[in-house]
Amino acid sequence: MVLKVNKYKEEYRLINIPSLKVEKIKQYLDYCMNFEMIQKDFSLYDSITDGARYVPYSINQAMINNIKHSVLFKIGIPAYDASGQDKCKKYLKAYKAFLANPEKIRLANNNAFLKQELDRHKTFFDKIESNPLTKMQRISIITNEDNNLVVAGAGSGKTSVIVGKVLYLLKKRLANANEILILAFNKKAQEEIQERLSEKLEIIPDVKTFHSLGNYILRFGQNQKGLSKLATDDFMFKNAIKAIIQNSLEDSDFVDIMKIYFQEFFYPVPNIAQFKVEGDYYNYLENFEIRTLNTEKVRSLEECYIANFLYLNGIEYEYEKAYPYDCGKIDYGIYKPDFYLPAYDIYIEHFAINKNGTTPSFIDNKKYIEGMKWKRKHIIFIIQTS
Repeated sequence: MVLKVNKYKEEYRLINIPSLKVEKIKQYLDYCMNFEMIQKDFSLYDSITDGARYVPYSINQAMINNIKHSVLFKIGIPAYDASGQDKCKKYLKAYKAFLANPEKIRLANNNAFLKQELDRHKTFFDKIESNPLTKMQRISIITNEDNNLVVAGAGSGKTSVIVGKVLYLLKKRLANANEILILAFNKKAQEEIQERLSEKLEIIPDVKTFHSLGNYILRFGQNQKGLSKLATDDFMFKNAIKAIIQNSLEDSDFVDIMKIYFQEFFYPVPNIAQFKVEGDYYNYLENFEIRTLNTEKVRSLEECYIANFLYLNGIEYEYEKAYPYDCGKIDYGIYKPDFYLPAYDIYIEHFAINKNGTTPSFIDNKKYIEGMKWKRKHIIFIIQTS
């Protein structure tokens, strides 16, 4: 008796079938019929671990589930084909290593991909904007996670990253223009993104503000009520926000959050190194009119942080109180240290230097350091920050 099994367009024969147990025959038949599926499963696994593409978290989780329910895990290693045994042993070894630490393997794959992708598209990222994108901007663009959170300060190039992301998705054919939606916080940002994309594309994706998207969804859903008056009346909107905050002040957790917000996040924090001339920096501060919780207008965000810390901790202070002692020199005019703590007779002086002891580019470093030395020499009781 001869049984023929078609496998990869070749015929293999099992001779002396009667001498084999029925279970073994069934196992071999299962193996032959499913070996192609086993190799297909492993090919899929190999495609997300070879560093050729970015693997998001969701795909990795799907692969974990796929491996656990794979044909190979169900029927085991075949007993009748030496070459098949070798391949399946290799597959099982890789699977077990993956299941032992799937996140580690995903990160290793993604790190390899990011490195290669940065090299492959160097020219693209160099020329996509008037100035070459920074390495972190490029990584933000090519990272294809399920959800990407990019934290960036004012003036750090967020619009360039958005434009770069769109062009990258289209270049890689990861999406079509009609499959991309860009949301901006305000009309000005929306118009800027539209203008920048129009310079580079014939067909641009939808660019909407959050409000215009909401309005579009309402119209699409044939909403008969229309927009709330809070969306169109700034006075009513501000009063509604004030009422919400006022009603929430009885919640101690909310109060703690509000304190942190007003102390640390009330004003956008620029990277001082981005300003090339002193005037640009002070114009920036003037536009936002940096004021402390105690209502003083201060000269920097750092001074605002110090003042708010003192205020929230109940420490009385005076901002820029004239120094009453004879400094023995008139070169600096009336000397006013940043803060004075009357209860302790202590002055706080904040210096605009980084951890390396250097000033921003628009400040004369040598002259500033000389001024620091003079202040340290003449102030009797001083706390220094930088």
